[in-house]
Formats: sequence, structure tokens, C-alpha cells
Amino acid sequence: MSWEDDLNMLRADGPPADWPREQRVWGQWIADPAAPATLEPHDVEAALAALHAWTGLQPPGPFDVVLDRCLVVPLAWPTLPRALVILPGGPGAVTRADLIHELAHLVLFAPGSLLFSEGWAVACGCMLATDTRFPFTIRGPDELHAHALRATGDTWRLTDYLRGAARAADLAVQGMPAEHNQLAYARAGSFVCWLVATRGVAQLIQLVRSLSTQSAVPEADAVSQVYGVALESLELQWREAVAPAAEVGPPAVAADASRPCLAPAGPWLMYTDESVRGNSTGSFTETAGAVRVTGRVGTRGAWQFLAAYRHLRPDRSRVDVTDLRGLRFEARGDGKNYQLWIATEATREPGKEFMYLFSTQDEWMSHEVPFTRLQRFAADELTWTGKQVAALGIRVFGYRGQPVAFEVRHLELYA
Repeated sequence: MSWEDDLNMLRADGPPADWPREQRVWGQWIADPAAPATLEPHDVEAALAALHAWTGLQPPGPFDVVLDRCLVVPLAWPTLPRALVILPGGPGAVTRADLIHELAHLVLFAPGSLLFSEGWAVACGCMLATDTRFPFTIRGPDELHAHALRATGDTWRLTDYLRGAARAADLAVQGMPAEHNQLAYARAGSFVCWLVATRGVAQLIQLVRSLSTQSAVPEADAVSQVYGVALESLELQWREAVAPAAEVGPPAVAADASRPCLAPAGPWLMYTDESVRGNSTGSFTETAGAVRVTGRVGTRGAWQFLAAYRHLRPDRSRVDVTDLRGLRFEARGDGKNYQLWIATEATREPGKEFMYLFSTQDEWMSHEVPFTRLQRFAADELTWTGKQVAALGIRVFGYRGQPVAFEVRHLELYA
């Protein structure tokens, strides 16, 4: 399968042959003419230079970079005969750190070890730049460590992410990442950052290369061979070393029961990608305080999505929620990942709202989301202020041509 076949699966109409192509030393720069110029070919050269200066590594052969407005998540295919990087050119415009992340896969990649391949890429983006957005927003190693070890209520070990283990699939993400994906990437990246900081980049390169050339060797055995110590022992040292970073931050504030929460009062509404020439369809029903949304994601147009949403006020007026701390809700569904979004006056455009990404299952799951955990996948510098809040909703993005079904209840903003 060629990269154009892979790209065709992600686009509704395939890669147009008339997109301008610029030949560079490393390969072709292929830019969607309708995409904002968030990155230029010289950014690729600068990122390659940064990677080479730090690691001594270069891509083994020519590769192409495609800037495509129809994507929101950057992707790399290092194992194709001619390697490929695809970068978003729309609302999810990438940063220099995200570009470094994808190029890191080209210079060093072990197909049989997502833990160390993705950990390596996250570490490169984090240590060589300070503006990572995918698969989560962090600025520097300390924030990465804090994200990796923050309390989540689950019990996990790095061995859970080894090849064939229960959580290995959390590191194989090609769509918008859910929270469990973000945690997996943070844990892998934090561990690799610590390995590099304490034992040097040369040993880490040796490890990933050994996993690449000896794919049958278990990852834990390769770690022991390179570092002379068991993975479990290294994990204990890593957790102890980075735990202080995870503990940084204001203490949790108990909810004030005397202050009422704010529940959206507007009626539920539906919108789809019809406005951008898509053909997604959906409908909703309300029963016993819950809204149930069913539909099918379309196959046409630049963006395929459908969503249910409601305004905070029936008259659609804007609301100041600066005295509130977050939002909470319960959800269940068909096992797919969904986006809860909250739009302000300045972030009303689809894809540019503040978001929380979550997974669903058959049983109701509770979600409590402080506003500080909301993310944006946009090129501007707008941050959450709590002012001029307009609406919030649930959206499904991706899953081209697939049926979707989810329910939400008890959606409210809390003090």
C-alpha cells in the first residue's frame, strides 16, 4: 500500500494531483493550497538540524511532508519504502515540537515497541521545543512528568504498555487521542526523558535500534541488555525521581455545597458537517434527564463530524463562569472516543473550542473535568478565562462511514 492509499483513507477525496510540490534536499514538500501557512519547508530543515545536533541521527533516506487542512492530528509513516509525514493545516495546526515528534520517528523507530518508539518521539519534542500540543498540551519535562504520574485512580506499570500487553494499543493512535491515550504517551515520554537525562541519549538510541533489528527480543530483555538492570527496577527509580514534579500544583479545593452549580438551560440542538458539504447524519432523544445521540459519520467533505449541543441560556446570551472550577457529566456509548467541547465568544468555530476527550463503554462513567484540563487544538494563543461562555456539547470526529451512539446526562458546571 502506498502513502497515497493511506492518505486517501484519511481524506474524503484523496490527495489532489494539482497540489504544489516543492523539491527539497530531504524530499518533497506537498502543501494543500487552502491550508494556512502554519509551517514552511525551512521549519523541517530546522527541526532536522535540532534532532541531528542532539542525537547525531538523520533520516535514513528521502521522505515527503504533506500539509493537509483535512487532518487535525500529525502522523508519520517511517516504515514505508519512502517515509511520509502528514501535518495538519487546519484548526489543529501543529507546533515545532509536534513536527520534531513526527520527524523523530523517521530518524529512529522500532515497529515492535510502541512504548520506546512513542516515548522517544515525545521526549524529542519535549526536550527540543516547548510548545507540544499533540497528543496533549505540555511545556517542558516537568509538565510532562506531572502529567505522567498524576493521580488517575488506576493501577498501572510500564510493563502494561509492552508489546502484546493490555494497554499497548493506547500508544497506537491515528485519530484524536482520548485521555487514556494521552496518559500512555505521557508515561512513555516521561520515562524516556528520565532515561536520557540520567543515562544519556546514546544508550537510548542503542536500545531502540536493538528493538528495531531484533524484533523477536522481548522489550524487557532488551532493556536489561542495554542498561544492565531490569525494567521494573528502572521504573521504580523513575517514579521516585519524577514524583516531586507530579506533586507540584495547588491543592485540591473541596466543592462549596452552598454555591449552586450551573446547568445548561438551552434546548438540545444537533449539527453536522453539512455546512462544509459533508453527509453525516444524526438525531437525538431526551429521556429521564439524559440525551441519546445516534447517527452515522459521513464519507464526504473535508471534515466528517456530528454533534449535540446546548447553550447555557435559552436566549443564547453569553455567561461569565469565572467563579466556577470545571464541568462534570456522565456518559456511556459504543466504545468510541468523543469530544466534550465548550465554546466561548472567541472560540465558536468548530474545532477551535476548548475540549475534553473521553472514551465510552456500555456502563455509565462519571467525568469531572477542571477547566485547567481543557485543551485546544488551534494555532492561536487563546487560553481559558471563563468569560463569554456560549455553549457546550458532545461531538464525534473521525470514524468515517461508521455508525455512532452515545448518551450524556447530569451535564453541569461546578463551583
